[in-house]
Amino acid sequence: MLLPLQCLYAQPLVTNDGLALTLQAGLTATLQGAYTNQTNVSLGTIDNAGTITLTGDWTNNSANTVFSANSGTVQFIGTTAQT
Repeated sequence: MLLPLQCLYAQPLVTNDGLALTLQAGLTATLQGAYTNQTNVSLGTIDNAGTITLTGDWTNNSANTVFSANSGTVQFIGTTAQT
């Protein structure tokens, strides 16, 4: 049995400079702050079948496709307007 996993980042900014992230169904990754996918990062991909929650803005500077086709969701849960 898989239990929900919650990853908490205390940093105000998460920068992906080549991480290939896979989030399985039933799991939640919570990013406290903003998320940036770096420019021309071919490995900065997300295969999301779970839930990503984000308290800050999401910036994709990569010319590559970041998300793999999957059934996951991204929730913007900040207390102010987010982009």
